[in-house]
Amino acid sequence: MRNAIRKLEPIQNEIMNGISQRPLTIGDIEYIYIPKKRIFPSVLVPPEDFELNILDVLASLPKNLIQLNEPFTHFGNVKMVQLLTPHRFSVYYPDSITSLIKQNPYKISCKVFFIHPETEKLNEIIKILLSEFLLVFLIRIDAPNQFLSGYEKITITSPIDFIQKLLTKKDVVERILLESFPKQQVPFEVNLDITDLHQSYNPRYSFKGCDANYLTLNQALGNAWIEVEDEGGSQEQIIEETDVIMNDPSNPSRFKSILNQIEKMDELEIMVLEDRGIIFPNHKDEWLSPLVLIAPFNYPTLSDIFDPSTEKDELRRWKRTLSHEQSLNYLSYIPREGYTQDDISAQARLQISKTSYLDFLGYLHASFTNSPVVRFPQLANSIKPHLSFFKPETINTTKRTHAKKLIDSFGNRLSSRIIPKGLDEQLFLIPRQIVAITDLPIEWLIFKGMNLCFHYDVTRIPENPYGGILASFTANAHVQFTVKNDILGRTLIILGASVEDGKDEEFKSYFNTIEKQATELNCQTARCSSIKDVVDQITLHKPELLIFDCHGGFDSDTYSSYLEINGERLTGVDIIKYKITAPLIFLSACHTNPNYGYLNKIANAFFEAGCLAITATYFPISIYSGTSIYYRLLTNLSNAVELSVHKNWLSFISHIIRTSFYKEIIYQTQENVGASTLNDLDKTAIIKGLHDLNLEIGLNFLRFDLRPNALSLMFEKLNELVPKHLIDKKTIPEYIFYTNMGRGDLVRFECWEKKFDELNKHDNQFRYKG
Repeated sequence: MRNAIRKLEPIQNEIMNGISQRPLTIGDIEYIYIPKKRIFPSVLVPPEDFELNILDVLASLPKNLIQLNEPFTHFGNVKMVQLLTPHRFSVYYPDSITSLIKQNPYKISCKVFFIHPETEKLNEIIKILLSEFLLVFLIRIDAPNQFLSGYEKITITSPIDFIQKLLTKKDVVERILLESFPKQQVPFEVNLDITDLHQSYNPRYSFKGCDANYLTLNQALGNAWIEVEDEGGSQEQIIEETDVIMNDPSNPSRFKSILNQIEKMDELEIMVLEDRGIIFPNHKDEWLSPLVLIAPFNYPTLSDIFDPSTEKDELRRWKRTLSHEQSLNYLSYIPREGYTQDDISAQARLQISKTSYLDFLGYLHASFTNSPVVRFPQLANSIKPHLSFFKPETINTTKRTHAKKLIDSFGNRLSSRIIPKGLDEQLFLIPRQIVAITDLPIEWLIFKGMNLCFHYDVTRIPENPYGGILASFTANAHVQFTVKNDILGRTLIILGASVEDGKDEEFKSYFNTIEKQATELNCQTARCSSIKDVVDQITLHKPELLIFDCHGGFDSDTYSSYLEINGERLTGVDIIKYKITAPLIFLSACHTNPNYGYLNKIANAFFEAGCLAITATYFPISIYSGTSIYYRLLTNLSNAVELSVHKNWLSFISHIIRTSFYKEIIYQTQENVGASTLNDLDKTAIIKGLHDLNLEIGLNFLRFDLRPNALSLMFEKLNELVPKHLIDKKTIPEYIFYTNMGRGDLVRFECWEKKFDELNKHDNQFRYKG
């Protein structure tokens, strides 16, 4: 089975299709990890070459030199210009140091290297780094509180030690700031005298699930840099807290701790927005930073990937370990009978390894916008029976017809298993976007009677393979893509139906319409009859938006999905081999992201080839519905690049998919009216009313506060406007069959950025000029 593990190293010198290097902002610190050797990552556990203390130490260090002088002021400046400020982190292996030297354009900047003392040719590597870069510090990753022998003066042993060493290099730091930003004349000062309010605003909780938010809040407030960090509660406190909640699996105290942190983080952001008088071009849904959700899940088929030669006892232990999960109190309850101490220890090691890795990867993804993070309890067996309804090999016409009922049943079960009763309204209180790290269809979670993707714009980063979460962060931290007003001219639609007469005629019946529409919008289309045709078209057009309109399928033997081009299987291997990719991808095909244990989904391959955001399908979609959605995508995109309605790609694509349901109901009702025996005068009046209703409901769907009642309002007005027997009641809500993946929330619309700068009367003065 092909392991679709994405590279940990950043995309370099593969800048294509409108993707550019993400510029440093003034004072950014670059953190680079050099493992001692390459180890192929495992699907079951976090990458073995990635020491957990790296993330722990990294998150405790400042992202930027300037923020050390009044951190909250710097936080406000960043929010004022809506900058994306990720914790600059990347991975280079010892054999790729030459690439690091050649490809890093920021020679004059502060760089911190995580290095293992056993790294091959260690002294040679350090000498090269010192000769190539102006300001270099080192961290010993096996013992981060100890010096690297021979390099004591530049080895960092704690956040406070780093700040002190920066002060000893004040002249060098100021040279970096001056040469990178010659017009700024920014002096380097350290001023961490924060107010009493801010000092007490960020307490350290003993629950590890709170660490990501604690560290993110510290980036804004700097309260943990005033003195040696509190370790977050003594061992005795942790044991005492655990004992208290152990007898109550539904105890919400830990979840409430996270909610308290989120409330404070949102208060700080709202305070900045109001104090600075920041004006947004669009509605409130996109004012606040996205919410990062982590929903760990032990895949149903993970146990099948073991080598057949695995020792029987070891295999039994792994399978048992993968079957365990946490209750709402974040504890695992393992029965004593039939379990050895080795079983329990193995389960505990895997649990700690996974949750620690996910917590800090959540922190890294949150660092783009200083977002709050929620890590839910890990699930396994309790959700698998409900998820098994969606095995792609068992989906039939009946399941498609009743999909909403099945999906809602799953969504209710998921909600009850990860959110303590009554606390969902506190979690999903404010308009914002959602970035989820999970393999579960989190979009189906039920909130106020509707799926989460109805209320919110949701994008996912797959949990498996584990290397992919870090690779997703690294890619987005180093490159960026903006939707410009000429994107339609850089859009390619691959039409991949069979060329045989009498086959795929339904596909082909829509192709002429799509080609005509594409011509009017200046898009490119290509009828491809082979994988070679696809490769040739990608090479020729170098698209920024790539749409596939074809069949999709799955292979249950390899847990993979694929696209069909005239009957040929376009697999993940082909995508990576031929670099079939674009910054934005939309798959109008069935089964491109099947549920229940499919590790090698085609989306993973597109990401590995360089894609930043992709829309795929959980379920089989109808040819008509699939075509209608991306037809509307193209038509609406022509307006979206001129107006400032959508801040980012996630907002735009979520709106297109979400509104497909109500638009289809109105369209089919209009068709029914046109074909009815009503007189022409009545038909004209009803059709005009439907047109007005379409516009009204569309505006309601744009607003988070109006959206929950939009459908009931539509049906109420339909009943007033149209004879009941002509109202469409057969449309399947296929919007819930789609999933957005990647970081489409980071892909901004250029028109939105220009309008925002215009409204707030500033230019983006913080970007690197060197």
